[in-house]
Formats: sequence, structure tokens, C-alpha cells
Amino acid sequence: ARAQLVGSMNEGVNGLIGGVDLTDVVPESVVKIPTGRLIGSQLVSSLLWVVFFGLIFAVAIGSIVISTMLDGDPIDGFLGLGITLGIGVPMVIAVVGITWAQISKSLRYSIAPTPDGVRITYGLLTTVTETLPPGRIFAVEVTQSLLWRPFGWWMIRINRMSGKSAAAQQSGNAQQFNIVLPVGKRADVERVLGLILPDVPVNDLALVWEHGILGPTEGDPYRGMAARAWWRRPVSWKRHGYALTEFGLLLRRGVVWRKLAIFPLARLQGVSLSQGPIDRMQRVSGAQVHSVQGLIHGYLTGFDREDALFLLDG
Repeated sequence: ARAQLVGSMNEGVNGLIGGVDLTDVVPESVVKIPTGRLIGSQLVSSLLWVVFFGLIFAVAIGSIVISTMLDGDPIDGFLGLGITLGIGVPMVIAVVGITWAQISKSLRYSIAPTPDGVRITYGLLTTVTETLPPGRIFAVEVTQSLLWRPFGWWMIRINRMSGKSAAAQQSGNAQQFNIVLPVGKRADVERVLGLILPDVPVNDLALVWEHGILGPTEGDPYRGMAARAWWRRPVSWKRHGYALTEFGLLLRRGVVWRKLAIFPLARLQGVSLSQGPIDRMQRVSGAQVHSVQGLIHGYLTGFDREDALFLLDG
């Protein structure tokens, strides 16, 4: 008992002298993703593939019925069904495998601030952790698919300077770290944006969310496509536009897949304009925002000459 007491006292004194090893302290995540939401989001995303294979299977069954009714010989129909199954089954297995891989990678997800940067952790079977140092995030994009809209789910992706080769950046782990929020509600999106873009001025918040992610709204401050160039984006031409602030360049695109990309000006590599023969006939121009290679691209099209030059000059 005496030896145990002395040992405990020695350990306590040594701990006070040495302090706490902060590298062993796991920071608390700013976002908690329920497992049901994570699995549900991946299943909903795979719904289009289920519908696609269902239609193919229905066509094959229909061909069997039609061939039987016309000539009483369903061999041609069964042959078509066999070919359909031979192609469809491997594709279904591939979709199931990809869906499970996405779910297992995103489980146990956490994102938290640390003195060295933003720490992201994920993985069910293998836990992987990486810290994004300040200044390594070159672009941020908030995106939402049409199937996620009823649930109010969003995803956040980034372009980052990893310091690795192009081949290494194409690996699964590198691509996974380009997704800093697999699925989240509006409050989750706001927390993560505040974490990875802490320098966004308060005056720009309305441009980010109300006018950007959810817009356009009345009195839209974004510069959009020329009405005469609507055929280039027949569904989303009213959302296709940009806003320029002292902090960054915001690109708003998409209706089926809503997207808002934010390029901080401090890390913007360049902007270029282009005008082909059809553009010249319509008196419009395209623009390209240059950043590090990643999931987010900065291409815009169909802008009036004045709006395109305003972007370049700004």
C-alpha cells in the first residue's frame, strides 16, 4: 500500500511538471452527423441508379411479353433479358460497392479546430486523420442535389493545396479530404464555413447564403447571364452568375444541383476571358477562374461584355 501511494504521488507530481500532451487530446467536433442521415443520404443518391436499372429490367420483361404475344416464341425476349442481366448485375454490384465505400468512409466523421489548422477525421474500419493548415484552402463549394432538397441536406467540398503530386491527389484518401462535410443541415454548413473561412466579413454572409446558396431573390446582387444566351443553360441560366467582394469571388450555378463556389481573393491564381465565334455573334463572353486542381471548377459563360470586363478588372 505504501509503495502504491508513493508511486501515485510521484506520477501526479511528474504529470504536473510535464503538463498535458495536447497531441493526445482529441478536439471536439463542431458537427455531429447522425448515422441514419449519413446512410440515408447515400441511399438517396443511389436512387437514380435504382430507377435506371428498374427501367432497363422493365423494358426487357416487356420485350418478352411482346414477342410471346406476336409469334408465341419468347426466345428473343429471354435472350434480351439474359443480355440485360449479364450487363446489369455487375453494374448493380458496382453501385452497391461504391455506396458502401462512401458510407464506411464517412462514418465516425469529425471536423474540429486545432492550433495547427482544421482537423478532419473519418472512417469506420480504418480511421484516417488529416489537418488542413491555414492558407491551404483555395476554394470552397456548397452543393445540394435535387434529391437532397426535401431533407435540407448539403455537402461542402474544397480545393486544397496538399503538397502532393497530381497522382497522389487522385487517390481515395485525398479525394475524401476534399469533402469537408459529407452531409449536413444549414446549421452544420454555417459552422463548417465559419471554421474553414473564418475571415469572411459579416456583410458577405447574405451573399453567401440568402442570395447565393438559396438565390436568386428579389433585388439579386449577382451579375448573371445575358437573357439572349439562355440556351446555353436552359434550366439554370437565371442562377448562373457571380458576385465580387473585397474578400472573394462567389460563383452561383445550377438548379438540379445547386452550387455556390467561394474563391478567396488572397489565394486566387488568376481570371481569364474567352470569346468564340458564337460568343462574338451574341456579344457575350466566357470567364475562367483559375485555382488549384480539384473538385471545384470556376467556369462561367454567357456574360455581357461589361460584366465580363468588370470581373476581370475587379
